[in-house]
Amino acid sequence: MKIGIVGAGTAGLLTALDLCYGLPEDTEIDLIHDPEIAPLGVGEATLYNFPASLGTVDYSHAENRDDLDATAKFGVKFKNWKGDGFVPFFAGSHGIHFNTNELAGFVLPRLKEKYPNFKELHGKVNGINGDGDQVIIGNQWYDYAIDCRGFVKSVDNSLPIHVNSAIVFDSMEPCSWDYSYHIAHKNGWMFGIPLSNRVSFGYLFNDQITTEQEAFSDIQRMVDEGIDGYTPRYSSRPDNFRHYNFESYHAPSIVNRNGNVFVNGNRALFFEPLQSTSIGAYGFINNIIMDAMCKGINPNPRFNKLVEECILFINLHYRNGCDYDTPFWKYASKRSQDLLFRYDLHNYNWEYMIDTFQMKERMYSNFLYECWQ
Repeated sequence: MKIGIVGAGTAGLLTALDLCYGLPEDTEIDLIHDPEIAPLGVGEATLYNFPASLGTVDYSHAENRDDLDATAKFGVKFKNWKGDGFVPFFAGSHGIHFNTNELAGFVLPRLKEKYPNFKELHGKVNGINGDGDQVIIGNQWYDYAIDCRGFVKSVDNSLPIHVNSAIVFDSMEPCSWDYSYHIAHKNGWMFGIPLSNRVSFGYLFNDQITTEQEAFSDIQRMVDEGIDGYTPRYSSRPDNFRHYNFESYHAPSIVNRNGNVFVNGNRALFFEPLQSTSIGAYGFINNIIMDAMCKGINPNPRFNKLVEECILFINLHYRNGCDYDTPFWKYASKRSQDLLFRYDLHNYNWEYMIDTFQMKERMYSNFLYECWQ
């Protein structure tokens, strides 16, 4: 079996890690990418399945964290979310925060050293042809391909996801957080991701409700007030503030009609990054893809269940609003309640995003019953 993975962003590298480890040793695996395409360079936070995947090329957080500017993540701290509280990982597990600019330089040499069946190929991929018995990518032929080339334009703007813009900036003052920070503000929420040498912040809002100027003004307020004693130290240069517009999206199918071209990463789904929802999903998608290849299990019902859980999980955070009674939070809370009312959440069978009784108890207590533990 020969497999081509297209794209070397976080999802492409994660897919290469998982497939090299999870598939038979005689499976040929090529990672095809354009080295001129740089990652976004934003600090990224993960669930606990991500360091487990890195562990397949002998990543040890104690020994290798500096290679990724990484810090440990033991959960998420929430502020102004009907009070303040903490959602931990359980059973001693942890995720990481890491610098996306450093990931390829760490992963690719180790994949080549550890897996003789792995190759890295450079080239710009304009298309993937899976119409025949085999998949054609440039002048290469494969049994399967996994497309991790990033965003596609959504054709469905009706998803119940409530923010669509982010202003991302870095503070060059490190901090001692061993968790991600999620801070509710009047226009949405802001993440804080601590790396070893800086903190990446992302101010998320809905541009149909809040203007860019209003967002920048509120960022200034939050920075001036500080965050639990931490005062960001940042450059006011325009290039330190990067404004991204995005559409939450999921593919209608995880695989083409021939069953030989799969999608992962932002090609498969992208939702706002509450508790690392999307990057966590990419690891689950790899398991779904491998089961389809090796066991013939139809991947779409499982993918659809994962998408449903991602959307429900995100909406749990909005159901009861936050400490701000503003147009955005009224809008988001109402949409969330309308969605969650359709489900019997107490008997809902979580398979992916909430995987322990303790996690379910903590999430429901915090976000359904407004009782921070």
